Amino acid sequence: MALLPGPRWIGRIVVLPHRYFTHARRKIPRGDQKGRRAALAQAAYESRYRDPDFLVSVRAPGPRPTEASIWSWDRALVETLTGSRGSRVIPEPLARLPMANGARIVEASEGYDGEIWMDGVCIASRWWSTPPDREEWARFTAGARSRDWPTDPDGDPVTYSLPEPEAPVWNSKLFWVRRDLLDRVQSVGPLQLAVIVLALAAVPAGCEATQYARLRQERTSIEASLATQRAAAEPWLNLRRQALADQRQVADMSAPGDPAALIFALMDLDSAMTSVTSPIERIEYLDGELRITLQDSDKQNVVSMVSGLEQSASWGRVRFDPATRQIIGKVATGARSDRAALP
Repeated sequence: MALLPGPRWIGRIVVLPHRYFTHARRKIPRGDQKGRRAALAQAAYESRYRDPDFLVSVRAPGPRPTEASIWSWDRALVETLTGSRGSRVIPEPLARLPMANGARIVEASEGYDGEIWMDGVCIASRWWSTPPDREEWARFTAGARSRDWPTDPDGDPVTYSLPEPEAPVWNSKLFWVRRDLLDRVQSVGPLQLAVIVLALAAVPAGCEATQYARLRQERTSIEASLATQRAAAEPWLNLRRQALADQRQVADMSAPGDPAALIFALMDLDSAMTSVTSPIERIEYLDGELRITLQDSDKQNVVSMVSGLEQSASWGRVRFDPATRQIIGKVATGARSDRAALP
């Protein structure tokens, strides 16, 4: 846990290590204030913390659909670690000098942070206790891809190779941070700080102290009331979350795509399995693709299945992913199975 110095009236600034917060990318309908409110509502619904705090960053502000980075942490845990309720929190990746575009592994205050940046915004972040190997890095980049993932001039997704770990890149001028949930953390320079000091000096100190005490008392009362209401509503909220999750699962299972195409693809899969000794562990259907997980990814089994599926009429673009032991193929909509054509 690192503390950055700041002006006395602002309070301490806490650089929160990665093990104490979570980072997620979520689609939002708009890149303006309404979109940010939607991102905050979704983050609050999905949060695993009882008393969460958030910071939301949007890469492309505007009326079009986009994606937001959502950083969240447990407010009570931070207060316990720092012993103060007035500390300003910065997720550790945002306290470093940002990249314009690219990926890096940084030796963090605790462990190692993997980061992917696009247009000055961190679109993916993950923590490891030790430097990741190539397989762990490949899983990180594969899981982080979204609609905002960068592409090369041909339109194909950019693949970032495993970078060498580097020492933390700290912004030495970061002594005061503006938390506004709209943009990434911004530092204030000496000129701006001088303007703020002059503006505060013009305000009568007595009025400010009285208003601050009144607002603090009201905030304490509201927080106590909200805590009581939240505790009473928690069982019902848990039931609602479970019901919504069940509803989404039912919706996903009720719309598997073209039923005839799936049946033909499964028939051809059965034919391709005749010469394969490895049993199937799991079959998944996602975005028009069938994913077959083998219990044993023996080379002879893989080659036999891939060859058999490529020769069928109902499969296309068949490939094998050794990291997940999955044979993946596109279901050819409108095609008939080779077995279905037999008399």
